[in-house]
Amino acid sequence: MANISHKKKESRLSKWLMIVIFLCAVILIFQRDYDDYRHKPNCSDFLSTAKSTQFKLQDNGIAIDKKNGVKWYRCNAGQRFINNSCTGKTLTFNWEEAMDFPNELTKLTSLNWRLPTKEETQSLRRSDCINPAVDRNIFPDIKVANYWTGSPSRRGKLFGCSFYTYDGRISCLMRREKTHPIMLVLD
Repeated sequence: MANISHKKKESRLSKWLMIVIFLCAVILIFQRDYDDYRHKPNCSDFLSTAKSTQFKLQDNGIAIDKKNGVKWYRCNAGQRFINNSCTGKTLTFNWEEAMDFPNELTKLTSLNWRLPTKEETQSLRRSDCINPAVDRNIFPDIKVANYWTGSPSRRGKLFGCSFYTYDGRISCLMRREKTHPIMLVLD
């Protein structure tokens, strides 16, 4: 009898030990993945005097990414680039409207506009700072928000992909009926 009782205690102890080890592993993973942003400086302060070498800036409000050749409009959709700043109101769209807007703009301007892919937005992401993790010297009125991308979600027709400018993460679980701003690129 005493031997059976001893084995039950050992079994319970080993179960508790496994639970503690599992919880410690989860805490370590959580801290490494999610606590890192707390130690990064604010990009607006960090980049206030730095000159970007990643982009070639044009007078018409286009910033050409030297790495991948993508031609970014420097203001949000709905705004105009005048005297190195963005004027006007940032427009927000649900996913369907966001997909249609570049086509309408293309008809009006005769320039081939589109939404960036989720991969292209990652070229904007600054890994050394946050809030937003995008260079405001290049994109002066970038919001800390989710921006729609032109990439579809593999999670079904209810979702679209967005770029969260606070830290540069991509989410393809964004409900399509939600409204968000968009950035535009030239083809």
